[in-house]
Amino acid sequence: MVEELLYKKILKNLFSDPVQFTLWNGETIKYGEGQPLFHVTFHKPLSKKEIAKDPSIAFGEAYMNGDLEIQGDLEKAMQSIYKKQESFLGDRTLQYFKSKWNFSKQKNKEDIAHHYDIGNDFYKLWLDDTMTYSCAYFQNNYDSLTTANIIKSIIF
Repeated sequence: MVEELLYKKILKNLFSDPVQFTLWNGETIKYGEGQPLFHVTFHKPLSKKEIAKDPSIAFGEAYMNGDLEIQGDLEKAMQSIYKKQESFLGDRTLQYFKSKWNFSKQKNKEDIAHHYDIGNDFYKLWLDDTMTYSCAYFQNNYDSLTTANIIKSIIF
């Protein structure tokens, strides 16, 4: 009961467009006037600790893990969240101070290792033959990623 109230408070001002939420208990809530553009389903409650620590990461990881599902245009949903001035995710002051609260060199090292020390087999799936981790410049639709990376290094 308390958890549902917390979610209702957080979600009330999350989107600038009409939205519908379905909580893990089956309860459906609609916010905004008109037909909802997005439907967000929580398959389970998210960690309150993780939401308090960094709401953007908590919601993003919940989406990636399948703990929350968004029906509708995902890009427009993200724009709607960040356009909403009253949203706790769009509060730039909060975001600035939260980044200062959680800073430590050790934590940064751990985060970097977690995201990048995952082995070359993973990166071979989406990088070119030279394993270049950068942008590329495609002059033609038929250029390979390797060719586009070489062109980018010559032009820029």
